[in-house]
Amino acid sequence: MMKPKPKMIAGEDTGLIKKAKFGRYATLQHPYKDMEAGDTIVLKKNTPTKDGYIQGGDYKVQQIGKNKYKIK
Repeated sequence: MMKPKPKMIAGEDTGLIKKAKFGRYATLQHPYKDMEAGDTIVLKKNTPTKDGYIQGGDYKVQQIGKNKYKIK
């Protein structure tokens, strides 16, 4: 089975960073391309942040579950 293609998100389209057992994450604030508002974006340890949000810019994400993506 092939992996889904990476997608792109804009950091400024995400909400406040939160913490969970699986790590830090943010949610999309509104639909973006073929992703839905509220989809979870899991951050890498070195993802740039500013004032509790993902820093603006484009990020590649890989789908890791239903409505769940991880920054590559």
